[in-house]
Amino acid sequence: MSKNMQKALIFLIIAGIIIFALGVWLGIFYAYKNPGVKNAQTVQPTINILSSKIVQTATAFGRVQKIDGNKITLTSQGDTATISVKTGAQIFSALAQKDPKSGNLVTGVPKPVSFADIKVGDAITITFKIDASGNLEGDQVFIFASNSAQ
Repeated sequence: MSKNMQKALIFLIIAGIIIFALGVWLGIFYAYKNPGVKNAQTVQPTINILSSKIVQTATAFGRVQKIDGNKITLTSQGDTATISVKTGAQIFSALAQKDPKSGNLVTGVPKPVSFADIKVGDAITITFKIDASGNLEGDQVFIFASNSAQ
């Protein structure tokens, strides 16, 4: 390889490194000047739709991780959510029971129970609405498996 080719190759490598470094610097500068732009643009419209009269309710399913006053923290597959359950919310238990004829587990007939019947470890669903602030307000709870069935 001739001296001129070596010089040209070294020049191209140095120019490539400078262009790469400039691109990294511009990317960091842009991210610093515009944090969360995409997030802010998508979150508020989503909350507006979910808290509107169009979306009547949503449902969360998981195991009760924590109960703090009227707030229930659910966990499922590594995700957690805390939902405030309204005073006077409908709470039902539909624990699985053995069918005397087949011996299979079948979901029981839902029966009304109280908030105090919900225990850490229970598998439950909470039907909730999202308010304009993005808070979750539960108005119906179904207990499907008790913590003793783990």
